[in-house]
Amino acid sequence: MILIIGNTNQLNDRMKRESFEMFRRGQRDLEILTFDEIYERAKFIVHHDEEVSEAEISENDCPF
Repeated sequence: MILIIGNTNQLNDRMKRESFEMFRRGQRDLEILTFDEIYERAKFIVHHDEEVSEAEISENDCPF
């Protein structure tokens, strides 16, 4: 199960970041992510898929 909450910008001091990380690590069967973490993962996946597609096209580029 995944819980998406908040934004890492809200963790604007060391105490908040440490508390959030301790809470996140303490959960079993639950992955806690922030909206900006999900956004970065999505950007990575899209960029990676584009690179793979371009490589497949050049490998399979055959005139007949």
